[in-house]
Amino acid sequence: MAKQPKRKKSRRRGATARANAELGAHMASLGLEAIEAYKVWCRQHGFSAALSKTWQERRQERAAHQRDQQAAQAEESLRKHVERLGLDGVAAYQTWCRQQGLGDAIHKSDAQRSKEFKLHQQIQSTQALHKGRKHSRRTKDIIHQLWAGAIAEEELRTEVLRLIHRAFVGLAGDQREQLRDLLLHVEKRAPNLLDARPALHRLGRVEGNTFVEALGALARHSGAWQQSPSEWKPDSRNPRRQFAALVRFLLARYDVPTCLDSVWFGGWDQEAQRQQGWFIHVGSGQNIRTADLPLVLSKRMAHVFAEAPSELTATEALRWAQVVGQGGSEMLAQAVIATELGRNFADESFWSTVVLFLVENPMLDPDMVGPIVDYINHQKFVPTEEGEPPQPNYTMKGRSAVKLLSQVEEWHERLARDNRQPGGSWESSGIAGFEWMDDKEEGLRWTISELTSKRDLTLEGRAMNHCVASYVPNCRRGSKSVWSMQVDAEGHSARVVTIAVHNPSRNIVEVRGRFNAVPRQSGKNPKNKTLERPYRELLARSGAVLRKWIETEELGRTTRAY
Repeated sequence: MAKQPKRKKSRRRGATARANAELGAHMASLGLEAIEAYKVWCRQHGFSAALSKTWQERRQERAAHQRDQQAAQAEESLRKHVERLGLDGVAAYQTWCRQQGLGDAIHKSDAQRSKEFKLHQQIQSTQALHKGRKHSRRTKDIIHQLWAGAIAEEELRTEVLRLIHRAFVGLAGDQREQLRDLLLHVEKRAPNLLDARPALHRLGRVEGNTFVEALGALARHSGAWQQSPSEWKPDSRNPRRQFAALVRFLLARYDVPTCLDSVWFGGWDQEAQRQQGWFIHVGSGQNIRTADLPLVLSKRMAHVFAEAPSELTATEALRWAQVVGQGGSEMLAQAVIATELGRNFADESFWSTVVLFLVENPMLDPDMVGPIVDYINHQKFVPTEEGEPPQPNYTMKGRSAVKLLSQVEEWHERLARDNRQPGGSWESSGIAGFEWMDDKEEGLRWTISELTSKRDLTLEGRAMNHCVASYVPNCRRGSKSVWSMQVDAEGHSARVVTIAVHNPSRNIVEVRGRFNAVPRQSGKNPKNKTLERPYRELLARSGAVLRKWIETEELGRTTRAY
């Protein structure tokens, strides 16, 4: 009988699966998805295109990828610097440097670039000073010409004049004359109000958020003016105080809460007109409770509204009054305002029951309010892939705080584990990222980068132990964007905080560290997880980096988390 040949032992399936998983993880670390793309990348960088490699070889590839990223970031940083100087390309930048007696190297430190930008500003200021008088003499004439419709918008050189031109659009008869007289008086008495920069920083760069546009909104209500603007005299040099005094001079016979000033910086849509009506209503001596509000205020709530913090917007002050007026703490009110409820009153009949639930559970950690609101919103209002929300009939009746917190935690953990499908990607928000070399500690590089795929958000959530993956639907719609702040030292990168931005308003609406830690409280987190001291130190320093990004990109903020 012939002897049967021995069968070769097949490789264990588990080992093959692990090898494939390791390859996939390595490719992902290089920002690659397809094997063919990985092979091409290897050839371009002088590496073998083989798929099976040692850990040393893969480490070399990751180091090459990191060098590519650093080179790209350096190039992007140079491009932004050149743009800030108002120059067209690197060659023009080098020429400018030589003209100013500076070195023409393209790789410079942040301190050197900061000095160059200050020099650029000094040059611009000097040029503006020489042209200032001529411009001032012409502004009055230009306002008259804009009122008469004698100048087209494309003929105007400055953004302020273009804003004035748009303010006249849509006005007729008396309103055009009132706006003309108002602008002429302001140009004479308070020229700081003729400014194209955002008037309220927390609203961001949105339509209507300049003093010029607010003056246009005032002119549309000229029928309710109590006095002529020609009789107004400013008693302050601060533009915010000047505008507050002007609007009260024109429209108010009685005290108006400062928080209502924000209604004049929301444009001229239906909701903006509705909110401007609140100012006129209160200024005429009527109770805020009888105004056309999106929620019902009790007498106690109305009293709290009148004393709301001056930095709040009108909608935030209403939510503040709702919380504090029902017995909630100011910390709870701030936590509620930091969520979407501080800006939106849609489905208020339901959300008012959520606010009451939060008030009636005073031992609930305010840091859990954001995750709770996100969870409830997804359960009741966010459609699944099948079309219906998970619990469209969700109510707060008979709801247990302990059980709700358990459900929120389970949902959070499920989102963090959900990495089975990449879920695609979405377009960038258009907001630029940020890079900064720490002056206090050499070699420490901070970056803020946008996350533009479900996979990115899932990995961020896993690493940070929070539910940022819940932002996927809003990111796909383009209403929000999520950013990761990381710090790099000696080739090692660490995530510090996750940032959520409301794209239309360019406002930062959430900033959280690991386990939903709050930066301004040195790492306090709802789960009372112990955070390592080095991470807490980075968390404490993240606020300064974030403020630099806000200043560079002209962002607003609605959260007090830092």
